[in-house]
Amino acid sequence: QQISDAPIFANQVEFHPYLQEKPIFDYCHDEDILLTAYSPIARGRVADDSILREVAETHGKSPVQITLRWILQLGDTMAIPKAANPDHIRANFDIFDFELAPIEMERISALKNNDRMIDPEFAPDWNAR
Repeated sequence: QQISDAPIFANQVEFHPYLQEKPIFDYCHDEDILLTAYSPIARGRVADDSILREVAETHGKSPVQITLRWILQLGDTMAIPKAANPDHIRANFDIFDFELAPIEMERISALKNNDRMIDPEFAPDWNAR
């Protein structure tokens, strides 16, 4: 099914370890569309996650940085974290000097539980086909 007459470069969706949107992720990957993750740190929730904290300790990074790195390593993905604090903005870019191991990627991916953080009244039925 064609979704646009114009080429689509990116699809911006809520995407984080707790909401991984596999059908959208797969479609974007198959169609060479960049998946752009908004709310990638799940409104700050990743900071308190025990698994993300454990992985962060291993790399000397924060759980937020681990989450942003995880998104990048999924491939064909990018994240647009909201940050106003200059220190947070700098930290969000400090994710290119390490790589998550496959087992770490799997552990983070296993956090999925379809926990949508943003669901305004006017939103569509997210699971409708």
